[in-house]
Amino acid sequence: MNGDKGVQGLQGIQGIQGIQGIQGPPASRVTADCKWNGPNSGDAPATALTLHELTVKLVCNGPYPVMIEFDTTVNATLSMGLLQNVNGTQSTNENSSEISSTTVNVYFVGTYPDSDRTADLFVTYNNASRTITLQLHVSHIQSSGADLVRGTAVVSG
Repeated sequence: MNGDKGVQGLQGIQGIQGIQGIQGPPASRVTADCKWNGPNSGDAPATALTLHELTVKLVCNGPYPVMIEFDTTVNATLSMGLLQNVNGTQSTNENSSEISSTTVNVYFVGTYPDSDRTADLFVTYNNASRTITLQLHVSHIQSSGADLVRGTAVVSG
Protein backbone atom coordinates (compact mmCIF):
# COMPACT_ATOMS: atom_id res chain seq x y z
CA MET A 1 0.00 0.00 0.00
CA ASN A 2 1.34 3.35 -1.06
CA GLY A 3 0.28 6.54 0.63
CA ASP A 4 0.91 10.14 -0.28
CA LYS A 5 4.52 11.25 -0.36
CA GLY A 6 5.59 13.38 2.57
CA VAL A 7 6.99 16.92 2.41
CA GLN A 8 10.69 17.14 1.54
CA GLY A 9 12.93 18.29 4.38
CA LEU A 10 15.04 21.45 4.35
CA GLN A 11 18.43 21.41 2.62
CA GLY A 12 21.42 21.42 4.95
CA ILE A 13 23.78 24.38 5.11
CA GLN A 14 26.75 24.56 2.74
CA GLY A 15 30.17 23.80 4.16
CA ILE A 16 32.89 26.44 4.29
CA GLN A 17 35.22 26.93 1.32
CA GLY A 18 38.67 25.43 1.58
CA ILE A 19 41.82 27.51 1.88
CA GLN A 20 43.32 28.70 -1.41
CA GLY A 21 46.85 27.52 -2.11
CA ILE A 22 49.74 29.91 -2.45
CA GLN A 23 50.36 31.45 -5.84
CA GLY A 24 53.38 30.20 -7.75
CA PRO A 25 56.13 32.47 -9.03
CA PRO A 26 55.24 34.76 -11.93
CA ALA A 27 56.49 33.94 -15.42
CA SER A 28 58.59 36.37 -17.45
CA ARG A 29 58.15 36.73 -21.20
CA VAL A 30 61.17 36.02 -23.40
CA THR A 31 61.29 37.70 -26.80
CA ALA A 32 63.90 38.89 -29.30
CA ASP A 33 64.12 39.34 -33.07
CA CYS A 34 67.11 39.97 -35.29
CA LYS A 35 68.29 39.38 -38.84
CA TRP A 36 71.24 37.21 -39.75
CA ASN A 37 73.36 39.09 -42.29
CA GLY A 38 75.93 36.39 -42.87
CA PRO A 39 78.67 34.66 -40.88
CA ASN A 40 80.36 36.92 -38.31
CA SER A 41 78.70 40.01 -39.79
CA GLY A 42 79.33 42.07 -36.65
CA ASP A 43 75.65 42.52 -35.75
CA ALA A 44 75.14 42.85 -31.99
CA PRO A 45 73.35 40.03 -30.15
CA ALA A 46 69.72 40.82 -29.32
CA THR A 47 68.94 40.53 -25.59
CA ALA A 48 65.85 38.38 -25.11
CA LEU A 49 65.77 38.41 -21.30
CA THR A 50 67.71 39.53 -18.26
CA LEU A 51 66.50 37.90 -15.06
CA HIS A 52 68.62 38.21 -11.92
CA GLU A 53 72.10 36.90 -12.85
CA LEU A 54 71.06 35.35 -16.19
CA THR A 55 70.94 37.08 -19.57
CA VAL A 56 69.65 35.25 -22.65
CA LYS A 57 70.63 36.62 -26.08
CA LEU A 58 69.81 35.75 -29.66
CA VAL A 59 73.15 35.87 -31.47
CA CYS A 60 72.79 37.17 -35.02
CA ASN A 61 76.44 37.63 -35.87
CA GLY A 62 77.75 34.09 -35.48
CA PRO A 63 78.80 31.47 -38.00
CA TYR A 64 75.29 29.97 -38.01
CA PRO A 65 71.96 31.80 -38.29
CA VAL A 66 70.46 30.64 -35.01
CA MET A 67 72.53 30.78 -31.86
CA ILE A 68 71.44 31.35 -28.26
CA GLU A 69 73.85 32.83 -25.72
CA PHE A 70 73.43 32.36 -21.95
CA ASP A 71 75.45 34.81 -19.87
CA THR A 72 75.71 34.80 -16.08
CA THR A 73 77.40 36.94 -13.46
CA VAL A 74 77.95 34.01 -11.05
CA ASN A 75 78.96 30.36 -11.22
CA ALA A 76 76.01 28.22 -12.27
CA THR A 77 74.92 25.03 -13.98
CA LEU A 78 73.01 25.15 -17.25
CA SER A 79 71.08 22.05 -18.34
CA MET A 80 69.31 21.97 -21.67
CA GLY A 81 67.13 19.68 -23.74
CA LEU A 82 66.63 20.53 -27.41
CA LEU A 83 64.15 19.34 -30.02
CA GLN A 84 64.90 20.84 -33.42
CA ASN A 85 63.59 20.63 -36.95
CA VAL A 86 65.96 21.47 -39.81
CA ASN A 87 64.28 21.39 -43.24
CA GLY A 88 61.82 18.77 -41.97
CA THR A 89 64.38 16.55 -40.21
CA GLN A 90 63.95 16.32 -36.42
CA SER A 91 66.71 15.70 -33.90
CA THR A 92 67.20 15.92 -30.15
CA ASN A 93 70.10 16.80 -27.90
CA GLU A 94 70.71 17.11 -24.17
CA ASN A 95 73.62 18.59 -22.27
CA SER A 96 74.60 20.10 -18.96
CA SER A 97 77.57 22.34 -18.27
CA GLU A 98 79.08 24.59 -15.65
CA ILE A 99 79.03 28.25 -16.70
CA SER A 100 80.51 31.40 -15.20
CA SER A 101 80.96 35.10 -15.88
CA THR A 102 84.26 34.39 -17.62
CA THR A 103 82.91 31.97 -20.23
CA VAL A 104 80.96 32.54 -23.42
CA ASN A 105 78.08 30.10 -23.37
CA VAL A 106 76.68 29.88 -26.88
CA TYR A 107 74.50 27.03 -28.12
CA PHE A 108 73.99 26.43 -31.83
CA VAL A 109 70.53 25.61 -33.05
CA GLY A 110 71.18 23.66 -36.22
CA THR A 111 74.41 23.47 -38.15
CA TYR A 112 73.45 24.55 -41.65
CA PRO A 113 73.52 28.24 -42.58
CA ASP A 114 71.29 27.70 -45.62
CA SER A 115 68.20 26.07 -44.11
CA ASP A 116 64.96 26.87 -42.34
CA ARG A 117 64.92 25.61 -38.78
CA THR A 118 62.94 25.69 -35.58
CA ALA A 119 63.89 24.47 -32.13
CA ASP A 120 62.26 24.09 -28.76
CA LEU A 121 64.67 24.41 -25.86
CA PHE A 122 63.98 23.40 -22.28
CA VAL A 123 66.59 25.03 -20.05
CA THR A 124 67.30 24.88 -16.31
CA TYR A 125 69.74 27.41 -14.84
CA ASN A 126 70.89 26.73 -11.24
CA ASN A 127 73.14 28.77 -8.99
CA ALA A 128 73.60 28.99 -5.21
CA SER A 129 70.68 31.44 -4.88
CA ARG A 130 68.00 30.35 -7.33
CA THR A 131 66.75 28.18 -10.15
CA ILE A 132 65.43 29.65 -13.39
CA THR A 133 63.57 27.44 -15.84
CA LEU A 134 63.06 28.54 -19.43
CA GLN A 135 61.04 27.19 -22.31
CA LEU A 136 62.09 28.76 -25.60
CA HIS A 137 60.93 28.46 -29.20
CA VAL A 138 63.57 29.61 -31.69
CA SER A 139 63.22 29.91 -35.45
CA HIS A 140 65.16 31.00 -38.52
CA ILE A 141 63.50 31.65 -41.87
CA GLN A 142 66.18 31.36 -44.55
CA SER A 143 64.36 33.38 -47.23
CA SER A 144 64.22 36.49 -45.04
CA GLY A 145 67.16 35.85 -42.71
CA ALA A 146 64.80 36.54 -39.80
CA ASP A 147 65.60 34.99 -36.44
CA LEU A 148 63.30 35.08 -33.45
CA VAL A 149 63.02 33.65 -29.96
CA ARG A 150 59.83 33.43 -27.89
CA GLY A 151 59.21 31.79 -24.57
CA THR A 152 58.78 32.02 -20.82
CA ALA A 153 61.02 31.95 -17.77
CA VAL A 154 60.12 31.19 -14.16
CA VAL A 155 62.32 31.89 -11.11
CA SER A 156 62.22 29.88 -7.92
CA GLY A 157 64.37 30.38 -4.85
